[in-house]
Amino acid sequence: MYLITRLLQRAAELALLTDGHRLGGGKWLSRRLAAPHPGLHTRLTEAASAALSNPTTEPVAFTAAVEEILDRAGGPLWTGYSRR
Repeated sequence: MYLITRLLQRAAELALLTDGHRLGGGKWLSRRLAAPHPGLHTRLTEAASAALSNPTTEPVAFTAAVEEILDRAGGPLWTGYSRR
């Protein structure tokens, strides 16, 4: 449950930052994502809700929505990444 909610937050932040939009905290993060990307917002939040309801069978749509956001940002980083 924690991983899904944390990934939901981080994915929404990445989607906003990639397009140069401001972030928001709490309910404002969702509202800020919904304004420029209503379809992405819907897919991401509905998939996260389904994954939270049934984490053993429903993470596929959530994973696809997060991967869509990662692809918009240039894809996932695998090698050479370090956080300082």
